[in-house]
Amino acid sequence: MRQLAVENGPLGVRVTWVRSPGSPDSPGVHDVWSMAARERGMTFDEIHKEFATDTPLRRVMPLAQIADAAVLLASDLAAGMTATMANATGGAQID
Repeated sequence: MRQLAVENGPLGVRVTWVRSPGSPDSPGVHDVWSMAARERGMTFDEIHKEFATDTPLRRVMPLAQIADAAVLLASDLAAGMTATMANATGGAQID
């Protein structure tokens, strides 16, 4: 992605991306977490809370908040940003 930013920056194209481990309300993650919860005799909310304990914010971002980060990066508010990532992992991925 950074190479794309270098190649396309002179053309006025910015390249940014959002890092997300997945959202509990996305179909794939919801299905996997539901299966894990059943196998462990837990509720979905309990497994969600367990995954969230591994993040500094103690929560896993829903799809709407991932989308908010993408909208911010695409907006004029981020006009000076390129070759960079928005970390929407709740702090699970520390760079």
